[in-house]
This record gives sequence, structure tokens and C-alpha cells, in this order.
Amino acid sequence: GEVMDRGTDACKNHLAECKVMDIRQTRKGWVQELLLGCEAKTEFKYFIGENQVAHSLEDSDFCARCWCQPCYTWKMVVKETNTDAEMIAVHRPFSCCVTSCKCCCPMQEAIVTSNGEEM
Repeated sequence: GEVMDRGTDACKNHLAECKVMDIRQTRKGWVQELLLGCEAKTEFKYFIGENQVAHSLEDSDFCARCWCQPCYTWKMVVKETNTDAEMIAVHRPFSCCVTSCKCCCPMQEAIVTSNGEEM
């Protein structure tokens, strides 16, 4: 059968020999969360050893983050640090929850490569 190519060159270059990747959430937006009680855009930095290899920043609407927690839609593109080449993108569609119970309201996410293939 045909073998599908999963991932971009940037993703493959960093992950080919990688055994452990450290993903760190930054403190970006903590003042907004403290003063307004509204989630800020989530930002992550990705490290292999001590070298930062990628970064990502949540793309979502301010009003949705404030009034539709935790079920608002968002997209996050993981980009290579030096070139901003897209490694992968994660998209979570809106999910209307009637309860706060995770077993009754599962969240869904789609992970796609830069050429649009779902992983």
C-alpha cells in the first residue's frame, strides 16, 4: 500500500533523533487572567535538551475565551524557532457542553501537517 508522509521537513528534522521534548507553557497573559478572570492566549515553547526548537501561540477569539470556557474553538500552529516554518497545527472545534463532566462532554482536536493531512 501507499505510505502517507506525516509531517513537514521542519518537524521531521527535529523529531528524527528526538527521544524527549520538553514543552513549557509561558506566563504570557497571567495579568489578564488575574484581573479579568478571562483566559489569555496560551503560548508554548518546545525544547530538545536546552535548545528551543519551536514555539506556538493559541489563535482564538477574546470573547470566546471569556464567555465560552472551556469549550471555545481554537487553533495552534507549532512553528520552528529559527525559520517560522510550520511543523504541525492543532485545531479544536467548538464543543457545547451541558455539564462540566469530561466523560459526558469529550473534547475533540485535529492535528494536521502544513500540507493539510490529518495525523
